[in-house]
Formats: sequence, structure tokens, C-alpha cells
Amino acid sequence: MKKNGHRNALISTLSVLLLISTLLLFGCAQNGTQTETSAEAIISTSAPIETEPVETTDPNFTCDIKGLDLAGETISIYATGHQSTTDEFYTKEIEGNIVNDAVYKRNLQVENDLNVKLNITLSTSNGESFVPNEISNLVKSGDPAYDLCTMGGYTQTPFVLEGDFYNMREVENLNLGKFYWTQGYNSTIGTSEQQYTATGMFSLSMIRNLYVTLYSKDIFNDRKLPDLYELTVNGEWTIEKLLEIIKDSYKDLNGNNVRDSADFYGFVGGTYTSADPFWTGFGISFLSVDNNDDFVFSLDPDRLINACELVQKLLVGNPDTFDLNSISEDTVLSTVRTDMFAEEQCAMVEVRLGEIEQKLSATEYKGDYGIAPFPKLSKDQEQYYGYVQDQLSVIAIVNTVADDRIDAVGATLEKLCAESYDKVFPAFYETALSYRYMNNIESKKMLDLIYNSIQIDSVYMYNSMFSWTGKMRDMAGATSTPASAIKSYSSAYSIVTEGFNYTFKKLLK
Repeated sequence: MKKNGHRNALISTLSVLLLISTLLLFGCAQNGTQTETSAEAIISTSAPIETEPVETTDPNFTCDIKGLDLAGETISIYATGHQSTTDEFYTKEIEGNIVNDAVYKRNLQVENDLNVKLNITLSTSNGESFVPNEISNLVKSGDPAYDLCTMGGYTQTPFVLEGDFYNMREVENLNLGKFYWTQGYNSTIGTSEQQYTATGMFSLSMIRNLYVTLYSKDIFNDRKLPDLYELTVNGEWTIEKLLEIIKDSYKDLNGNNVRDSADFYGFVGGTYTSADPFWTGFGISFLSVDNNDDFVFSLDPDRLINACELVQKLLVGNPDTFDLNSISEDTVLSTVRTDMFAEEQCAMVEVRLGEIEQKLSATEYKGDYGIAPFPKLSKDQEQYYGYVQDQLSVIAIVNTVADDRIDAVGATLEKLCAESYDKVFPAFYETALSYRYMNNIESKKMLDLIYNSIQIDSVYMYNSMFSWTGKMRDMAGATSTPASAIKSYSSAYSIVTEGFNYTFKKLLK
């Protein structure tokens, strides 16, 4: 196995690339393309949605590691402590909390099956880059204190390119092709030879940060609106259909002649984080890998311009949409949008699953709601895509792991993710969130569709170099046409991509 030992030689190159990227932030904008998605279309819009549960005897769903004895090896994990990640790995005992207990049982199962000891340290900081920064310092000093670490996905760029992590494609006991690893991440984050981070069913924050369209069935029924489940199954759930549904829905409930959060709207959204899911939902990919294993900043300008104009039509100056930016969209807004939905002040809203978990409990919301994916750009788009906000946890093998231990670390990581599929994922997905929509077979099928179609564009994961997220938000919030901005992005970010490829490939040498 080849160890990634060129960290120091890469730092100067990385510094130059990050400087170029920073300058581009102030001088240029960026560019987008139509997706040539490499992820399998799990559910086609032209085919009926399956209602039967996944058959777990399928080898793609079961772990291949059996009968391996690691002789009491200790595997050390440094886990992030930010936001929705604290219960992903760290738990001391059975507490009667459904998810916590499932994590405890998973850890115990891995220890028993492999004869290993898990030594898990939870970061005391809620900073998303705190753990990889600490790991980077340890790698510089050659300190092998930790074997595995987690981090917020979008923070990974400098740590990957500096050589802080081991190449997962070189680990014998790690099978990233299994269902319990997120294929819509694997297909974009690395190449056929290189991948330094992964995510999967161990990552509760991935599930919590999965965006869905939440709609009030009561309001839809009262207004005789088409049900989003039926539209989705028929392949007709598009952004133009969304615009049609919400047309003329606004009502001034408090009678003050001002559009505010006390009124009724067809849709609640904004042009900051709330705009991000649309590009993925439209099947648009920005940074992809070509047949030569090179990252390319690909672009279909016409498709992206059309997408931007439709998002602007929905979110900017639309009287039937409550604009979250009118109250400075930030982390507080998850409360605003779920509050408005719970008070029946909107027909539908875009939310993360974690917001439903936190806010719309059976005691707080008495209505009937449904779940749908984000709309497609047009009917001819082949499938729906699930978007995950970039704070999701990803995991890496620390580059100070000795070569004679790497297979043990890989086996442990593989088992952790496989047992998460068996224990943790069901506890969250089918129990912690089950009080209402798990009893609603339509919403259950929609959640299966959305999860199975997750697509995580690498431009968001390598955001600190490409900074594309902010550029798309700027375009979505603008009142002018995005055409000129999109064209100027192409050449600028092609330069950054070339530099990225150079540094990324040097990790193999």
C-alpha cells in the first residue's frame, strides 16, 4: 500500500492556489453546467415508485467483513461536536434515547465483531473545522494520536490537498461501493484512484441536512391543488409547476398592508442557503471528473441561465413567496420557516429533515403534511436529485496511521458504516421521525426517493478553493440577468481547476 507522504512539498503549491482562488472571489464569478451524473438513477420518474423495503440479503447492502479478529486493537476516532453531529459517534451508555441507544449498540457490535476497542473523542468545540485543524497539527508533528476523524464537508479542501488524510482507494478492507456509503458523494469527490473523505449512514448530519419540500396536505386539499406526490410520480414536479401552484396565494392576514412573516404565502424560501438545493435539484453539476480522471469545471451556460432566471422568478420579488432574506436569512431562519409552516401561514416550504425532527413534533403540529423532493428544472429532466447542505459530516483516515494498521482501521470504518445502516439509520429515519410521515406511505416513499438520489457536487465540498456557493447565491438574489456573470466565471475557475488537479494528483506520487 502506498502512503501519502508528500504533504510538506504540497503546502507551497496549495498556498499559491488558495491565493488565486481568493483573488478570483473579488474579480470574477463562476460557471455551471448540465449534469452528466455518474450516480445511478435509483428511481426513474417514468417508472412506479417501489413500495417494498430493500432486500437486505442483497450483497450491495451487506458488509463483506466476516470472521476478522483484530486482536484487541484500539481504533481512535476524533469526532466533531458541531450542531447536529454530537450523537454520530460519541455515546457512553444506554440512555433511553432512540438514536443515542442505536449508536451505542452499533459501537458495541463493531467492537464485538472485530475484537477492537473504539476510543472516541468528541470535540469540545462546535467549530466545523476545529477537528481537521487539530488533526493537521498532529500530522505535521508526526503524532499518531488518532486513526479516524470527522469534519464539516465544506471545510476539507486544505486538509485534503496538504496530505493530511490517507487515500481511501488504497485501503483493502474499505468497499466504498456499498449502499451504506453515499454514492452521490463518491462519484464526485474523487477519482478512480483517489478519494480522501467519505460519507454514509454513520453521518446523521447528512440525513439531518437533507433538503426536502414540505407541503401542507390540508391546505392543498382546501385549495384543490394537485398533490405533490402524484406530480412527483408522474415526473411533473418542476419549478414551473411550483410557480403555477403558488400563484395568487398571498393573503394579508394581519391587515397591515405589509408583506411580513405574519401573512400567508404559497412558498417560503430565500436566496442564501435556501437557494442552494435548486441547482442540485435541477441536475446541474459544476465540478466533475472526466474520463481522464481530471476534475473539470464543466458548463452548459444556457441551462444554468434558464435555471437562474426561474429561481429568481420564484424567490426575488414574488408576492406569493415569503423572502427569508427580508429578515436577514441565517441559522435562525430554520425556526422562522418551520414556525410559519406550523402556523399554517404557507402551503409549502423548503426545509432540512433536521428541522422537522426539531420542530414539527406531534404535539406542536396537528396538521397533515407531505414530503416531496426539490422540483426538476423541466419535465424532460430524467430524475430528481437530493441535495445535502454542505455542513454534513465526512470522515477521513488520518495520514499518520502506520501501514501495518491501515487494514484494521479500514475494516473498522467499513463495519461502522455498515452497522449504521443496520441500526442507526433506521432509528433516526424510521423512529425519531416516524410519528407522522413514517405512517404515511407516500411520504415514506418520497424520502426513499430523495435519499437514494443524493448528489453532492464536489464544488461544494472543495468550497474553500472554488467558492462557488456564494457566487450562485449572488446570482439567485440578483434582479439582473445572470448571463454575463456566468460567462465570466468559466475561464476564471478553469484556472483554479487546473491548479487543483495538479496538487490533487501530486498526492499519489
